[in-house]
Formats: sequence, structure tokens, C-alpha cells
Amino acid sequence: MKNRISLFIIFILIFSLLCGTTLSFADTKEKEYLDDKIYHHLDMGVYVAIKDSKGWHNNASYGGYANITTKLTFPNPVEIIGVHKYSEDMADSFTFNDAVGDTWNIKVTENTPKKTFQHYLADFEDKTTKEVSSISATAVDKDVTLSYRCKLESPEKQDVAAQYKSCNGDKTLIDAKRKVAYRGWGNRDGLVAQASYDANAKTILDGLDSIFSGKAPAGYELDLVFIPIVIEYKILKPELVECSRCHKCMVDASVGYCTEESCEHFGTEECGCYEKPATQLDPVGDCKVSYSWTESGSHSYNCHTVGEGESAKRVCSTCHYTTRYTATLSISNAKLTADKPMKSHKGNEVTFKSGYGFYVTADAKVDISKTTTCSHGRYAGTSVTVSQPTKAYLSTNWTVKGSDKKKKYTQGKTIELGLSNGKVITLANPISNYGKKLIYTDVELKGTKKNPVKHTVTLYVKGAYAGSQELCASVPLTFWIKGNMYEDDYTVETR
Repeated sequence: MKNRISLFIIFILIFSLLCGTTLSFADTKEKEYLDDKIYHHLDMGVYVAIKDSKGWHNNASYGGYANITTKLTFPNPVEIIGVHKYSEDMADSFTFNDAVGDTWNIKVTENTPKKTFQHYLADFEDKTTKEVSSISATAVDKDVTLSYRCKLESPEKQDVAAQYKSCNGDKTLIDAKRKVAYRGWGNRDGLVAQASYDANAKTILDGLDSIFSGKAPAGYELDLVFIPIVIEYKILKPELVECSRCHKCMVDASVGYCTEESCEHFGTEECGCYEKPATQLDPVGDCKVSYSWTESGSHSYNCHTVGEGESAKRVCSTCHYTTRYTATLSISNAKLTADKPMKSHKGNEVTFKSGYGFYVTADAKVDISKTTTCSHGRYAGTSVTVSQPTKAYLSTNWTVKGSDKKKKYTQGKTIELGLSNGKVITLANPISNYGKKLIYTDVELKGTKKNPVKHTVTLYVKGAYAGSQELCASVPLTFWIKGNMYEDDYTVETR
């Protein structure tokens, strides 16, 4: 029996080789999902129908029909569960809780109240087409192809040229119309970016520019039709590979190396690509030197029409991207200057005698950096408010009591400094009889002419915020003590 089975298998193999047939085994591996949730993405498409003295462009007239195909890129591999034309009851039955659902800088998240979401869509109720059919969506890894057929007509005609004329030169009304007109590309800059490589986008840009500059020819018509489509999907677990940089972390195969999106340990010491900040000193409470956050955005590109007449298809690609912002508080040009300096003990290091004072100056500011995953160089707007630092102080390990009329005052171990417009300065000292802007040292600080001693104080800056996260930074300042003030010819302190 075994011999017959073996001969049968050999016969099948020979037959397949002779006939050019390839044998393969089906991939029975089950899909693994990131979680059990079903997510929803709102895609607000926009179609532009243009008419001039030669007729309708691309044979796509307002009131006619168009077959539209657009490509979306999601942050993770997905499996499509369903696709629908948006209707009002969806705000009650669906939860729009995916970062991809950032439509025109309106965040659609699970924390967005349904009323807010409904109000957002209500703004487009009279602008969206009522006829959408043959809706389909397919996914290959992170890429989703969305197709549908729709009537290029809305309850209230959105002829931008006619709307511009109806504003009668009112700048506020014109700005509002302009904002809606460019919204499908984020703003005018987004359309300009697409127009640099897409002839159809260039036609739309030229048309809108001619309208808003008041130079559109008589009879010119530019109609906007909005098409809201909802995609239901589940997130698949991404394939993991070894990071190509640190060869330590397992990261999303589509990225290949450690980033905030691909590596769960990114930004921590567990990440093989992590580098400790060289200048960061002791944090103050819950302060951080820097704070990062991400924003999501999307824009259409490479839009063009394929075919003619009723079979014409409007094909657009959609770039969904993430912008990573980082706000960092830095201290620069920090300097400690002695009131009565001595010849430097080493190089140019500050050297003076104990009991005398010094003053501190520095620059402090918050810088914001940003990176984007958009290949067209687009950045999403930020929802986080960033403020500059407001407080500065110096930390020492000694105290100094006032003398004469200032006996009731004591210079503590922590001295408040002035900070205005990014400039740190030393304030008038309460223990000084003359109101000098100095920080005095304890006359008992160690250090003699034969054996100078190096001392360190720390400058702290705080009171800057990125959202609710306070930012702070600190830098060490050093000086040498080489004797004390009583060794000088005079022994009366001139505070």
C-alpha cells in the first residue's frame, strides 16, 4: 500500500512538471488582530467640476455622474469589515475612534462628543451628494483602495465663483468661502504642493486663484461636491522584524527601524536606538526637558480623470500622515561672572575669594521641532499650546546672613533670578546695603591660595508649558575659591 501511495505522489509531481503546473500549499495562518475593536474612518472626498467657455472639463458636468477611486494609507495593516455612505444615525451607532479619522484637522476620536461630531458633519449637510452607489473598499496591508459612483450634485450648489460674487467684496465672507474651497487639500499650500506634479490639481488651483483674485471670466463655474464615506475595519497585528539600526528591537516590518510608531520602547532605555540626553540634569518634580506629541493629517494628491463620459473615473490618492512635534526647553550662554575676579586657577575658569559675590546671566527658550511621515512635506496643525519659561533660580549649598542694616535678611540656598523675554539676570540682593545685583558666597567656603577648591552651583529654569506638561531645564556653573576676602588689605565688607 505504501509503495502505491509513493508511486502516486511521484506520478503527480512528474505530471505537474511536464504540464507546467505549480503545486502550492494554501496559507492557513489565521489573521491576528491588534485588539477586538471595530474602528471607523470617515473619508470626506471632494470632487471639483469646472466649466469654462469650452464646456465642462474632463466631460464631468455638475449634475452628472462620476466613478471615483481613491487610495488611502492607514498607520497599520487593516482588514475591511464594511463601507457605507455616511448617514446621521451613524454618529449614534458608530464610534469614530481612530487617529486616521483626522479629517481636515478635525479630530474624530472616541473622546469626541457625538454632538460635536454631528455638528461638524451638519456643516456639510447641504454640500454633500445624496446619490452614492457601488461603494467598495479593499485593503492590502496598510493601503486601502476606495471606489464608488456618485452624482455630482448637492442640495445647495457649491459654485465657488457664484459664491465669491455674492460676498460683494466683504473680506470676512470671502475668507470663509476661501477656507471651505481649499479644505479638501488642508489649505491652499496643500493644493499648491499637489499642483506641482498633478496637472488636474494645477487646473483647480488656477481656477480658485482666478476666482479669489476677482479675475474669473464671465460664465466660469467651479463646483465643489463633498462625498462622506465611512470605512469599518479591524487593525491587524503588523509583521515584526529586527530593527536595521540597533539590531535589538522588534519593529513594524513596513518601517524597518525604531520610530515612535514602530517600536513600543522608543524613547526609553529599553530601546536599542535610545540615546541619553547629554545635557539633562536633575528634573524638578514632574518637569521634563522636552515633551513630544503627535498630530494626524491627510491630503489628496495625484488626482486625475480616467476615461470619458459616464465611464469617466475620478482617481485620487490620499496621503494620511503623522506629524511629531517636540518642544524642548534649553539654556544657552549661561555664565557666572565674579564681582572681584582673580587670575584664573585653570584656563579661563572663574576664580575669586570666598565672601565676595558673583552674578549669573543666561538665555532660555523653548524651541519646537517637527517631523512628518508625509512624503510631500506636509505637516499637521498642532492642538498643543506652548509657552516660554517664566521662572529661574540658582541652587547653592550655603547661606549668607546680612550685616548692619540688613541683619534681618538671609540669602538662602536657593536664590530667585529674573527672567524676561528669554533673558536670565541676577536681581538686587536683599542682604546688600547698596542693593547690588550679586549672589554672595559664604566666607567659610573651602579653598586657599595653595589649595584652591572647585565649587558648583546649578541654574534652574522652569514655568514653560507644552499643553499641561511643565518644561524645565538646568545647567551646572562652576567657580574656584582661592582664599577668602579677609586676606585682602581691607576687612570691611562692601556689600
